Amino acid sequence: MTQHPTTAADAAELDELLRAHPNLESLETFIIDVNGLAIGKRLPIREARAAFSQGVAFSACAPILDCRGRGHNQSASPLCRPLRAAIREE
Repeated sequence: MTQHPTTAADAAELDELLRAHPNLESLETFIIDVNGLAIGKRLPIREARAAFSQGVAFSACAPILDCRGRGHNQSASPLCRPLRAAIREE
């Protein structure tokens, strides 16, 4: 069965990752902005479950900043969720 790449991963996928890699110390999360640059956070593995269940907050304006750093102000930070098929060890 082919999974859609934008389907959010769930706790079972995190459990599988942790079983396969018990020495994992951190989880790297990122989004891509309109300029193609990655904006990321490195979370301690103890915070991984929250990232999968609640999401990871990124600045609301960061993904839409232009190359001069101009964007718009927005008070709410979007919550980003891990994607299926995007979880792997590097």
